[in-house]
Amino acid sequence: LSRPRLFQYSEEKQLTLPEFHRRYKDNLPLLVIVTEGFHGETHFDDYTTNQIIRLHQPCQQPRALAKLSKNAGILNDEFLSIPVYGKYKFAVVKGSEKVGYPQLMEEILAENNLPVQVRYSSYNIELRSTLESIKGVNILIMKTYVEDNIQGNCLEDGVISPISALVALCPDISVSIITGYTQKSQEQFQAKLRSMDIFVQKNIKFPDNEGSPELTNFERGAKTTGTGNAVPPDLLPRDYSHGGDYNDVPPKLIPRQKSKTVSDEQDDIYEAVPEPDPEWLPPRPQKYSAEKRPPLPARPYDSLSAVVEDQNYRVMHADESLNLESPDNYMYISETCGSDSDYCSSTSSWSTGSSESFVTEKSVQEILGILKTLNLSKYCKDFADRLVDGAVLQELNIEILRKDFNFMHVEAVRLMKYVRSGHIPI
Repeated sequence: LSRPRLFQYSEEKQLTLPEFHRRYKDNLPLLVIVTEGFHGETHFDDYTTNQIIRLHQPCQQPRALAKLSKNAGILNDEFLSIPVYGKYKFAVVKGSEKVGYPQLMEEILAENNLPVQVRYSSYNIELRSTLESIKGVNILIMKTYVEDNIQGNCLEDGVISPISALVALCPDISVSIITGYTQKSQEQFQAKLRSMDIFVQKNIKFPDNEGSPELTNFERGAKTTGTGNAVPPDLLPRDYSHGGDYNDVPPKLIPRQKSKTVSDEQDDIYEAVPEPDPEWLPPRPQKYSAEKRPPLPARPYDSLSAVVEDQNYRVMHADESLNLESPDNYMYISETCGSDSDYCSSTSSWSTGSSESFVTEKSVQEILGILKTLNLSKYCKDFADRLVDGAVLQELNIEILRKDFNFMHVEAVRLMKYVRSGHIPI
């Protein structure tokens, strides 16, 4: 280590490496001292307190984000961070029992659109024990992203090292900018900085796209990607397996549309149907004169009855002594005549490809938001894993939901009600 007491700096102005990079990446080179060190898992996030480093320039490394399939024997979501220009090879999965030939990641990305399923194929490269789970299972390459690092050189006893150092933007490491010597003039300090600049320019060649060369793994909720760098906030897909993160806001539902067949556009066809009033009676049939309508054939005396289209009412059989004009002779049927079997038959006869579906254009994430709104969050994970978007959901029915997704009958009814009419229970 260099001698920190020789230099001036302010611990009150210390910054974590991610924040330092954000503020000063365009102002390098700078001489800094590590005010809070960290013993990381890599060479790139393992710097002790009081280490002095000349940070020369920022650099970026392209990497690929991948996710292990669930049959890898893991309980939580496990992700891989793979260097695009690395040594590891993978084979593209072309079928249930067929894979392509081993290729480097940069070749796979050049020849395939993402996402793409692959399998690890570099069996001649020794892996850490924590990566044994990636062998023989499908790996979904989801997207590419960029990790930021800083290239520089450490100082040993006040002398700059000829060996370059790569500094990952570890959130557990803080640094402070050195502003001068404690017992020497500012001119002497500036001369020291210039001599280091000349030395680096003549003797150090920093690699392009430098970053961690290792394939790393990490779980959801980890601080770093395994390279020493912090996990970017927008890197991972949202987790809907347990109803989503606490801060997640479900996608807003599309406002319900008005019926084009209703003359009064102000009426909302989705308003709840009011409960029938048990005191209400149907209107009495209008009487027509003989001039306007020919007489109907006489009904048999012993089978006088009336057929009413409204299934909530029926007319009792009557004889000649019964006063048909009296409302007392109408009976209200409080229980609906339909049964569960009637409902099932109607849903099974509904066309799954109907253009009346309210979910046809919705994405997978929008469907997951609908499940949460309908209190069906426990099925979000299965829907996400099976990529059920609006077009796919439109092709399902109650029987498929119960058989393939283990829905309860009333839950399947609730979801199908929304698919067909946008109904949300209140």
